[in-house]
Amino acid sequence: TSAAGRIELAEALLQLNDAMSWRAGLHSIAVDGKASLNHRLGATRVLLEAGDPGVPGILRSLIKGLPDLSEPQQRDVVEFLLAMDTPLSRDLLARVASDDRLPEAVRRLTRPPSPARATPEEPARPLLEGRSRRGTPPLGRSIVKKRETGEETFITIPTILAAGVTVVLLVLLLVENLRKG
Repeated sequence: TSAAGRIELAEALLQLNDAMSWRAGLHSIAVDGKASLNHRLGATRVLLEAGDPGVPGILRSLIKGLPDLSEPQQRDVVEFLLAMDTPLSRDLLARVASDDRLPEAVRRLTRPPSPARATPEEPARPLLEGRSRRGTPPLGRSIVKKRETGEETFITIPTILAAGVTVVLLVLLLVENLRKG
């Protein structure tokens, strides 16, 4: 391979390495106490959707530092955990509910409202067909984690990028060979 081909190959590998380090970048945002809480929760959400194994540790450290946050920030964290609706988030919400260092209003948020009540909330108001009395949708969407098995394929961003880089490198190699040949 010529020097130009090797340079192209090195540049392509560098781009691939940058693309694969996105998790590390998001992880550093999620654990950075100086970053805004919204950015930290956003980075954690993306890592959770990507199935990153470091998410439980990030969430546990977030809960550990919860008393140091303002009450609105504490509410944001609790709402984030409620929207996750996973066994881990339910365990963390139970810890928040039993933490006496937190305000009662925040601890009360950890208990989701019961889905059915014995008496209607507003008996004088008729229930329209197809609508619920609770007009507010949940704050976050439920996150469904995909699982990979030996029989199924799970295409991730790094594998897509690796395939793209491989195709580009093969095209470059073909052009180089045609030019020489």
